[in-house]
Amino acid sequence: MILVAGATGRIGGRVVHQLTAGGAAARALTRRPDDARLPGGAAAMLGDLRVAASVGVALEGVDVAYLFPAPGWPLTDLLANARKAGVRRIVLLSSASLPGGPSLIERQHRANEDAVRASGMPWTFVRPTAFMANDLS
Repeated sequence: MILVAGATGRIGGRVVHQLTAGGAAARALTRRPDDARLPGGAAAMLGDLRVAASVGVALEGVDVAYLFPAPGWPLTDLLANARKAGVRRIVLLSSASLPGGPSLIERQHRANEDAVRASGMPWTFVRPTAFMANDLS
């Protein structure tokens, strides 16, 4: 089971669609599960990455957690909960600006990556350069 945070947004929504199209079981973490429009094979779960305790139930039975925290959101408690729940890998959406300079966004993404590294859990950092959807809007 793969937990996808931000599953109703532009990025997380595409991740859920790609996972289910490939036959993977996906759990979509969202603050508004009743409004979630998800493909077959995906289950909506209530949770908010800003409140680590709200994600506990969603982590049960999860092998991989795909996280998309806003830069600056604390991840330490969430990662501890993931470890306790038996999550085997963290996939973190980060930024291609790393390693980079001293900008606020770069420091916040670096803090998120450092928290994941410090968790001791296996990890994968996804560092895209740009999103066409951002350019179009």
